[in-house]
Amino acid sequence: MQEVSSVDFSRSCFTSSSSKAILRALQKAGSAKAGEILASIDRADWSGVVGVGIDHGSYMDSESFSLDYLAVSLLKKYPEFKLGIDTADVAIQSFLASESSCSKVNESIVRPELAPSIGVSRESYIHTARRKISSLLGEFSWDSAALHFGFSGGASTRLKRKSGAPYYKYQGKPETTRNNAVAAICAIRSIPLWAEQMASLYGQDPRNWVEVVEGSRITTVAKSAKTDRVIAIEPCMNMFIQRGVGHLIRTSLRSVGIDLNDQTRNQILAREGSADDSLTTIDLASASDSISLELVKLLLPNDWFDAMCVCRSEVGILPNGIKHRFAKISSMGNGFTFELESLIFWALSKSVVDLLEVSDRRVGIYGDDIIVSKDAAGSLIDVLLYCGFKTNVDKTFLEGPFRESCGKHYFHGHDVTPFYIKTPVETLERQFWIVNTVRMWTSDRWHPELYQKLYNYLVKSIQQKHRYLVPMSLGSEAGIWASFDEAHPTFSRWNQMFSLKRLTARRSKHSPNGYAAVLHWFNGAVDFDSPSVMKGSSSGIQLEKGEVAYFHSRQYVPWWDSAPCGVVLPRKLL
Repeated sequence: MQEVSSVDFSRSCFTSSSSKAILRALQKAGSAKAGEILASIDRADWSGVVGVGIDHGSYMDSESFSLDYLAVSLLKKYPEFKLGIDTADVAIQSFLASESSCSKVNESIVRPELAPSIGVSRESYIHTARRKISSLLGEFSWDSAALHFGFSGGASTRLKRKSGAPYYKYQGKPETTRNNAVAAICAIRSIPLWAEQMASLYGQDPRNWVEVVEGSRITTVAKSAKTDRVIAIEPCMNMFIQRGVGHLIRTSLRSVGIDLNDQTRNQILAREGSADDSLTTIDLASASDSISLELVKLLLPNDWFDAMCVCRSEVGILPNGIKHRFAKISSMGNGFTFELESLIFWALSKSVVDLLEVSDRRVGIYGDDIIVSKDAAGSLIDVLLYCGFKTNVDKTFLEGPFRESCGKHYFHGHDVTPFYIKTPVETLERQFWIVNTVRMWTSDRWHPELYQKLYNYLVKSIQQKHRYLVPMSLGSEAGIWASFDEAHPTFSRWNQMFSLKRLTARRSKHSPNGYAAVLHWFNGAVDFDSPSVMKGSSSGIQLEKGEVAYFHSRQYVPWWDSAPCGVVLPRKLL
C-alpha cells in the first residue's frame, strides 16, 4: 500500500481545510468517528479515512447517529485518494466475476438439477413472476416502441460524450451491431428526411447507411478511491432502438404503482420502515451486471425477449481489446437495463408477497432499490440469489432503526441523509456548494447552533467581494443561499424584478443548422432536460460544447425563495 504525504494530499485532493473544519465541528458536537477520521488524515492514512465503518444498531438516538454517519460518509466517495489500488482493474475484475455468475445462472436454468435448492416453492415464485410480467407487458409491438426511439445525449462507440448530442449522431454513418442492423435501417427509413440524407450521402442501397460493429465498448468511470464503475458504451443505433423498448416497460410499470420517474415512493417507504421496523430495504451488488440471458428468457414473454435480443450488444470490447461475449442480456449503458431490472425485481417481490400471503403488501422498486415487508424479505433474498442477484450486505437493512433507499437515509424515522465530498473544494463554485450544503444539512439538525461557527468559517473562506447572496432556486453553485431578509435585494423598478450578482456556468455554444439540426429537434420528443439543449432559444436549438467556464454576472429574478433554516447568515462577514 503506497503512502501519500500531506503535501501530496493538499495538492492532489480537495482543500483539506474545509473537510477538516467539518470533521472538527462534528467532533465538538459529539462525534467519536470524526476524531478517528481526523487522526487518519493527520497520519496520511487514506485507507483509514475511507475504511471507517459504522454499526447502525449500536446507537440509541438519531442525533448521535447522524453526527457519526456524516463523519464516515463525508469522504467515502472521494475518488482521488491514492491507496495504491488500480481502481479500473478492480472494476473490470468485478465485472468479469458478474459475468461468471451469469454463466452459472444460465446453466442452472437450462439444467435445473444444477441449481441450488431454496425450498419447494422456488418454481412457484418464478412461475408467478412470469405470469405477472406477461400480464403487465402484454404483446410486444415494434410500432409502439418506434414511437419512442431516440438518441440520448451520452457517448456512443462512434462519438465521445462531448459530441454525444443527437445532432452529432444524425451526422455521418451510424454504428450498429449485426443483429440490430435491420431494425436500424428500418428506423432510418421511417424518418423521410434522415433516409433522404443517407441516400444522398451513401447511395440508395440502405445496407450502406449503417456501419456494422461487433458490440459495445466496455470502460470505467470514477466511483470511489477503492473502485471505478464499469459502463458499456453502446453503438448509437442500438441505443436508439433500446430506448424505445425501455420506454414501453417504464410506462407499463407505472400502471402498477412503480414510477421510475419519481423516487419519492421508495423514500417514503424507507422512512416508514425506519420508524416502525415494518419494512426492509434491500440493495443488490452489481445488479445491472447480473441480469443473465436465460433468466430474462425464462421470465419474459418470447416476443419481448426476442425484441431485446435484436437490439442488445452480444459482445463487449474490454479495455485491453479482448472481445467478450456477454452472459448477461445487458449492462449499465444499455437503454433498457434500468427498466428491465426494475420489472424483474417488481415481479419477484410481488410473487413472494402473494404466495406467502403477507399481510403487508407494500412493495417499493426503483432499479435495484427494493422495499418489502420483513415477513417477505428472507424468501425474496433467497429467490434473488437463485436468479443470480447477490445482496449488498452493507446496504441491506432487514431490522433495526436504519433504512436507506433512493438517496435518502433514515434513523428511527428521522432524516439523517449525509452529504459527500466527491470533487476538490478549491474553486469558487465548489466553495459556494459546501457553504450551501452545510446550511441545508443543519436545517434538519436538532441543535443547529452547534454548527454556526463552522458555517461562519466556510463563508469567511470566500473572498468578500465574491460573497454573492442568491435565492435557492439558482442552484448551489451560483452564490450563498440567503433569505429575502438576509439578502435585502435591490428592486429594479424598470424591470420590476430583483437584481443580484451571481456566478454563472457556461459552455461555448453554437447554433447548428441543416438536416441533422432538424432531426435533433424532432428526436422523438426533444429531451428538454438535456444540458445540450438551450431552453427558450429564439433561434432554434443551441448546443453547448467544450469545458464549463464560470463568470460573474448580474441577473434579475421575479421572486426570492426562502433559504433553509438552521444556521444563519453571519452579517458581520458580509
